[in-house]
Amino acid sequence: EGILDKKARLKTEALDLSEQKTMLGLDDQLSKNQTAAYSLGNQADQALSKGGFATSGEVQKTIDMQKQSLIEQGQSAWAGTDITMQGIGIQKEEVATQLEQDKVDFMKKIKDDYNNLLMSYQSATGEAYNKGENIDSLLEEYDS
Repeated sequence: EGILDKKARLKTEALDLSEQKTMLGLDDQLSKNQTAAYSLGNQADQALSKGGFATSGEVQKTIDMQKQSLIEQGQSAWAGTDITMQGIGIQKEEVATQLEQDKVDFMKKIKDDYNNLLMSYQSATGEAYNKGENIDSLLEEYDS
């Protein structure tokens, strides 16, 4: 693994950890909502079993409002997670694109350095250097 590939891999692994952390945060939020919903159900059962309140409708109204709040919290958690995951996906694409650009830039620099060496050789010796056919074919892949 070359240094450019390693650099991209490490960035991608860091983004993978961000994804995992985001999902754990969502799991935590949903677990809290589930616990709250269970508690809400128990409270409602207790209030209704005491009597008197059931006929007024106040207990049911309160329960419905709390249920709606839990639903909205869950939806908000999902929406926030979705946005975060989209952002991480974009960052991963940027890492892959940057890796390709870094490779092209690296090979361009090698080609420029190679051409400078050839010109220096020719200036020093007065003749052209003709033994670089293998490097020429490699560098052709990265011509822009």
